[in-house]
Order: sequence, then structure tokens, then C-alpha cells
Amino acid sequence: MAIECSVCLELLPPHQVISLTCGCKYCLGCMDRVVKLATNREAHYPPRCCQWPIPADTMFVALPQQVVEEFMAAKRVWDSGNRTYCSNKTCGKFIDPIHIVSGEASCPCRTKTCSQCKNAHHDGYCSRVDERATAWSFAREQGWKICHKCGYIIELESGSYHIICLCRHEFCYSCGAAWKTCNCKVFEGGPEVQASQYAASQSQHEPAGQLQSEPEGIPDFALWERLQKHCEHPGQFHRVMLRRGGRCKMCNIWVHKFLLTCRECHLEVCEQCRHEMNHFGKSKSPRKD
Repeated sequence: MAIECSVCLELLPPHQVISLTCGCKYCLGCMDRVVKLATNREAHYPPRCCQWPIPADTMFVALPQQVVEEFMAAKRVWDSGNRTYCSNKTCGKFIDPIHIVSGEASCPCRTKTCSQCKNAHHDGYCSRVDERATAWSFAREQGWKICHKCGYIIELESGSYHIICLCRHEFCYSCGAAWKTCNCKVFEGGPEVQASQYAASQSQHEPAGQLQSEPEGIPDFALWERLQKHCEHPGQFHRVMLRRGGRCKMCNIWVHKFLLTCRECHLEVCEQCRHEMNHFGKSKSPRKD
């Protein structure tokens, strides 16, 4: 008996389909795409479906070993908060925290890097420690928030208190608690997060050899938050089959077969972004027509 892939709608034999605990079915090709997106783009990490992260043993059950190894390498980068990259500009590779001892980061190219200032390793006390403490103190005086995972300073002028740091840590801007663990209100000063703030935060310089943490089409979290506030998607999403393909309004990826369209606000998204919207809140499951 053939099983339909929830993403591409292809009918396939059971041994070519991966079943998730949420009830969705992924063909091997679609699961491969999800894993590769999470490998190359931090915005898609960790891979999720219907709000929940997809377990590693489920994802890897039938994927090529190379895909699995590349994902695990990226996972070490994405899971690391205060990342250190090789100070040798011809290298620039990420240095795994297990290779950092007493502030000295050792790269396979034999370059030593200071894990505090990120420059070539040096003797003596690193002034970066004092500079960071001063910056944090100033930030607290200004009422700004500091990510508890990586120490990044975040200023919010208006918008949603739902903060997604560069390190992917999600927390409440009002109290600093992990997201969805407090009772603070969601919005402050305006109806949505300023997308420009997210874009600016993602555009900081990253060394050569680093994985791509900024996708080609910046995920429009502002649009997600705005739609969640003003549109409950009362008619749910319905599939619109495409003759020549179309582009997802969230991740900017070109989709060949179909998009999911809200009957109320007419938002057009791909299946993966619909799942991501589920992760952030209120959107419903798609309904087949």
C-alpha cells in the first residue's frame, strides 16, 4: 500500500517513507532536504515538524552517511554559543570547544587562537574579558538584555518580546527567561518585531570557512509575529498546486509543486515554513482539497 509524503505529495512504498510521531510522513528525498537545510542554514536548525524537533535516529534512518556526518559537524557549530574561529585568515574554520583549554583554541592547521578576543593567541591576561564586562554593565544600565547562552547584547526598541538570538537561544526580552516559561506579555510598543533588526543582527562579519548562518532569504519573523497577532488562519491552510512553481513568502525558497495558502490572509508558505510557524504558535495544520 502506497503512502503519501506530507511534503511533496508523492505516493511511495512504505520502506521509502519516514513516519514521525506527529503523524507526518516524509519521503527520503524530503527528509534529506530538511537535514541539508539544517546543516547549511542555522535558521533551519534544529529540523522541526509540527512544533517538535525531529529525533536524530528518525532523521538518519535511511540517509547517506556523508549527509549524517555533515549534519553532525554543523550541529557542533550551531550548538556552540560563544564560537571561536581560527584566527588564521586563510583557514577561518570553527574550533570545537573540546580543543579550547585555558583560553587557548587549537586549530588543526596548528594556529593558536585566543578564545576571548578571537585574535591570535597571546601571553598574559586578555583585555577582552574586562571590555566585555564593561559592555555588559553598560547594557544593563540601558535596560538592554544579554543572551544567557552566548553573551550577545540585544536592544529592542519595539515589537515582540520573543527574542531569537544569533546562537538560536529563545528567551523573553522582558524577564530574560527561556521562551514560553514565563507569563510576560508578548508585545511592547508596536505590533511586530522589526525585521530590519533581525537582518542587521545576522549581517555581522563571519570568517572564511564558516557555515552559512544567514539564509539567502532572511526568514521574516516580523511577518510571522504580525500574522499570528492579527490572523488566526480561521479557514486553515489549503494546498495550491503550481504549474510553474512559486516562491515561499517566509524563507524565499522556490517550490515546484505546491504552496500552502491561508484562506483568510492569503499568506503563501512552503510546507517546512508552515511547520516552523506551528513551532512559533497558532497556525493550524493544512487541509487537503
